[in-house]
Amino acid sequence: MEAERINAIANRLADLDERARDLRRFL
Repeated sequence: MEAERINAIANRLADLDERARDLRRFL
């Protein structure tokens, strides 16, 4: 279903955002 794909993409974006925030903390 389309909603599942959108949800998977949203989860990936949230994960990347969290990782980016962690990187910024170290820089």
